[in-house]
Formats: sequence, structure tokens, C-alpha cells
Amino acid sequence: MIQYILPENCDDRILEYAAKHLKNGELIIIPSDTNWILIGDIRQKKTIEKIYRLKNEDKQKHFSLLCSSLKMANEVAIISSPVFKTMKRKMPGHFTFILPAQKSITKYLKASKTDHQVGIRIIPINWINQLIDNFAGPLISTNIDHNLLGSTEGDDIYSYLIEESLSHEIPLILDSGESEFVGASTILDFSDDAEEILIRQGAGIWP
Repeated sequence: MIQYILPENCDDRILEYAAKHLKNGELIIIPSDTNWILIGDIRQKKTIEKIYRLKNEDKQKHFSLLCSSLKMANEVAIISSPVFKTMKRKMPGHFTFILPAQKSITKYLKASKTDHQVGIRIIPINWINQLIDNFAGPLISTNIDHNLLGSTEGDDIYSYLIEESLSHEIPLILDSGESEFVGASTILDFSDDAEEILIRQGAGIWP
């Protein structure tokens, strides 16, 4: 089911409805700054397993965690003072920060158990951060791609196409209207004490 929202004046009832689905272990789909994404509760095993099944990915594949603030990010990642200052300058933004994972997260995410890393995003879209706050915790996320939809690479993706392909798996899609995606996020690796490593130059301006 598609629920349409007004980004500048989002209805709290829709956010509460979406958060309820997430708390029940269901996945929902939303438009982010970079792409349509699939999101779910990181603390529910069935949710994690469903994401990997839908994406047909090996369990060692990392997916990003969405947080609404640096305070929330600090609950799932170990953030040193210098990195915190960098993140404060760049977030919310079109960035993914790879950081050492807190033990509280490694017990849920198999990939993090292996390399003790976690990718953190704080998206520069207010209503998404309101949704995360309404849910009251970080959310696992992954892009909706053409393989998942069985569509042609390069074609635009719209909510009705997602609904046609995934309505039997996904109970809710939030659509904010004409979404303008900026492209892939810039990925920075701060997982050890060495200088940061630029993994991918994307939409986020670095340095």
C-alpha cells in the first residue's frame, strides 16, 4: 500500500503508522536522498533475514544503518572525538561513515560480527529523521535496485512500480512525490585509528 506524504508538513499519523509496521518486524520502502530504499528494524532476526533473502545477498554483505542524530549513531558505533567532529560537519549529508561497531549491534548483524564494522548514515531529509525518532532507534537500509524489481537498468523507479513488484512482500511504501535523487553517497572508512580512507566518491563533497 502506498501512503503519500508532504515532506514539508508530514502527517504524524503516517509516521506513527509506518513506525508500527517497523516495530512489528515488517519492512517498508521510502525514498531517500540517494535512492528508493528498503528499511527495517535491526534488532529483529526475521527482518534481517528477509532483507538478505529479498536482495539475494550473502550474510557477510553490509547494509547501512540509518540514524537520526549523532547521539543515536554513538549507540551503534564507536566514534572517536576527531571523527565525531568530522561527522558533525558533514551530517546530515550524502555520506556513509564506516566505523567500529558497538557490541550491542554485532550480536544482530552477522557481517558486523566478522569485521566489527558498521556503516552509518544520517540522511538530510527531515521527515525520514522524524520517522526514525518515532520508531526510536536506528534502521537497517538497502537500495531498491532493478534486479529486485525485475525492471530494466536505467529506467526510472516509481512507487507504483515498486508496489506492483513487491506488494506481496512489503506492506507499506511512503511516497513524498517527485523525489530527486542525488546519486550514490560518499563512503568514508574510519574503522581504525589511521587516517580516513575514501572508499567511494559520491554526492557528498569530500574533504
